[in-house]
Amino acid sequence: MKVYLGTTKNDELIYLEWDKINNKQRKVFSLKGGSYSNPLTEEEGEQRAKDILKEGEEWKMAVKGNYTTQGLKDWSKQVLNVDGWRNVLRDIEDFGEHENETIYLNFSSCGQHQEEIKNFKNLWVEKKDLKEVYKIWNTKHLKPLTEECIKIMENFFRKYKRFCLDQKALNQYLKDIEY
Repeated sequence: MKVYLGTTKNDELIYLEWDKINNKQRKVFSLKGGSYSNPLTEEEGEQRAKDILKEGEEWKMAVKGNYTTQGLKDWSKQVLNVDGWRNVLRDIEDFGEHENETIYLNFSSCGQHQEEIKNFKNLWVEKKDLKEVYKIWNTKHLKPLTEECIKIMENFFRKYKRFCLDQKALNQYLKDIEY
C-alpha cells in the first residue's frame, strides 16, 4: 500500500509504502519511502530524451565500449526506436491523466527516505499522524512485527485512503506545484 504525504518545497511528491502482507510473512516491521517529481507529457519526454542524446555523452561511451560504429545521429535514432524515450530518461513512470494527456513523473525509491516535516510545502496528512508513523519507523524498523504497529499503520492508511490513489495524488500534486 502506498500513501502520498504531500508536496515538498522542492516540488517533490512524497510517498510512503507499507506492505502489510510481506511484513506479516517476514514477521518484521518495515516501511519505505520515496518521491516523484518533474511532471512531463509524452511529447516533452521525447524532446528531453532527444536533447540528452544530442549531447553525445552516451554515444561516446557506446563508441568507446565498442557497442556501436554508427554516427551520433543514426545511433540516437536507433536508441529512441529500440529503447524508447522513457529508458533514455530512466526512472520515469506513467502516473495518470491530466487535461487529456498522460503525465509521466520521475521517481525515486529511497528505501528509508523520511522527508522532514519542515520540508513540506503542503502536507496532506496531519502532522501528528505523520510524527507517529515516523516514530515507529525509527524505533521498530526491521524489528519484530507487533499488533500495535499493524494497528497504527492500518489506521493511518484508512484515515488517508483518499491519498492512496495515484490519480487523486497526481491532481493534487499538479495543483500544488502550479503545473
